[in-house]
Amino acid sequence: LVTASSTIIYRMSPDWTKMLYLLGQDLIPDTNNPSSSWLETYIFPDDRPFVLKAINEAIRGKRLFQLEHRVRRVDGSVGWTLSRAVPLLDSDGEILEWFGAAMDVTERKHAEQEVLSLAARSDQQRRLYETVLSNTPDLVYVFNLNHQFIYANNALLAMWGKTWIEAHGKTCVEL
Repeated sequence: LVTASSTIIYRMSPDWTKMLYLLGQDLIPDTNNPSSSWLETYIFPDDRPFVLKAINEAIRGKRLFQLEHRVRRVDGSVGWTLSRAVPLLDSDGEILEWFGAAMDVTERKHAEQEVLSLAARSDQQRRLYETVLSNTPDLVYVFNLNHQFIYANNALLAMWGKTWIEAHGKTCVEL
């Protein structure tokens, strides 16, 4: 099942100092030999501090490790994974090792970053329009298909004697 899956599978020592096994599914390099340099090999440098913090919290609580973070891919590029690992405990409740799985979420992260970038550019453009339109003596407004105001500049609000909150969503007749 593990081999047939597209999910990355890994095993870690109880304190996460060694990666015991990794099946990287062509996203990150496989390893069959225990490695103490897994953090430098796989984890993107800027993400290492918060990856270690999440690991330490999971170890302390003996609970699920779960985190999205960047990794160094097989081709050298940066990718994103959603990684989850569970502690395997002995009969005394001590951690024997961690068994984990990770999935490639690179495309989703890139899409999210694009949406954030578009929102930031849109917000910047809106602020520019508001700066220009709020300082003109001309009456400027925008209304939707139901004839409700969705924008009115300061000159128009002053003429009506209304605040933006009182005018937004109202029709001309209501105002």
